[in-house]
Amino acid sequence: MTFYERAFRYIWRKRSQSILLLVCFFIISVIVLSATVILQSAQATNLSIQEKTGTKLVLHSETGITADTIAQIQGISSVSKINRTVSNTAFPVGFSPVIKKEGTDPLNMAVSLHAYDNIGMDAFIILFLIFVFWTKSRKHEMGILLSIGCRKISIIG
Repeated sequence: MTFYERAFRYIWRKRSQSILLLVCFFIISVIVLSATVILQSAQATNLSIQEKTGTKLVLHSETGITADTIAQIQGISSVSKINRTVSNTAFPVGFSPVIKKEGTDPLNMAVSLHAYDNIGMDAFIILFLIFVFWTKSRKHEMGILLSIGCRKISIIG
């Protein structure tokens, strides 16, 4: 008697255990395949969202970012644009800034300077969010004004 005949007879003798084992293997393989499909779908969705939203990477350096570094970053194929910002503190000479505190602390006399390279889209998004939050905060007020007959343009303007 060969080994496969013995295996077949063993499986035939213990039918219920063999069927239960086969069902367990089938369920486990379905779960593994489902997890693989879900993982691939999540990765594809993540890449799609990143492409559509234009995710940002912010680099901050205490010493500053050189022009060579910017050229290398622009050389990367997945980089669509670079928006450089610079912040610095200045101490004005000949005039004093408007401050809330009185005192002789030199930091009270400091002015923060901010420079932006390209803020067109960022400014649009910020203004859009401000408008959305403003309209949400005035939702009930606008409803009352509309119900008493005010025109929409007079409420928004």
